[in-house]
Amino acid sequence: MQQPLKFLARAIAISFPLLGLSCQAQVLTEEESRQFQREPTLAANTSPPIPSTAALHQKARQITVRVYSGRMWGTGVIIDHQGGIYTVVTNDHVLLPGGGQNYRVQTYDNRIHAAEIVNSISWFHNDLGIVQFRSVDHSYNVAAIASTPVDLGETVIAAGFPLEPDPSALQGFVITEGEVSLWMPQPFIGGYQVGYTNDIFSGMSGGPLLNRRGELVAINGMHKYPLWGNAYEFVDGSSPDPALAAKLVEYSWAVPIHTVLQLAPNFTSANTINPKPSPPVEPVEPVSSPSQWFW
Repeated sequence: MQQPLKFLARAIAISFPLLGLSCQAQVLTEEESRQFQREPTLAANTSPPIPSTAALHQKARQITVRVYSGRMWGTGVIIDHQGGIYTVVTNDHVLLPGGGQNYRVQTYDNRIHAAEIVNSISWFHNDLGIVQFRSVDHSYNVAAIASTPVDLGETVIAAGFPLEPDPSALQGFVITEGEVSLWMPQPFIGGYQVGYTNDIFSGMSGGPLLNRRGELVAINGMHKYPLWGNAYEFVDGSSPDPALAAKLVEYSWAVPIHTVLQLAPNFTSANTINPKPSPPVEPVEPVSSPSQWFW
């Protein structure tokens, strides 16, 4: 009985808009939208130049999708393309309302594609999930994955589709800018390890966290000041130092993209830019108490 309650708690939480935060969002303009162009695939062992702000926003918009899950939605990012099949990574809690079978993906050109969840991956404690959609007549850009973990102090942008969108935002798409402030030595429950100053809002879960070169470094998932539950328990059951714990709520949190690479390598191999090996992810069973989940 505890497991269904956990899933229900997580699914309900994503329907609540984030309250009490000022929005520092940057939105894509009509002019930027008209400049969308397909970009050449980066060769391995190359380091892309730092794009202009407008180009970075375009890149983010092209790879970011809205994921409809049942009657709810979240955000996802395209990480692979093979033979007309596109792979989208998002958060597990985004996919829960879909009940394992009711999913659609809306791409930047406003087309909506039927999608299927991939159930063959063991995510363990990580708040991750993958859906796939087919598109033969229209092609879409795939995220370039950073070869190294993001550094402390590095500028990052978060992108997605808030449940309460800014009326001035084109297609409801929002970008926020900030920097990485914390990198935890081990992940919290859900796989969250990267703390950053960007505001993210309900509906942006599952969206990309990109560095200034437009490379995918992590997956958004937990906003500042969680509404309930113990959001900051490590996967081994321990808790951070009280002085540090008091500051954790001031940051949004993301799952490093290299966790996806480790657990789902067959779905990310085509677009990885010379990835460096990371420590193995230890299989840890999720906690069963709904009070431990914070979505």
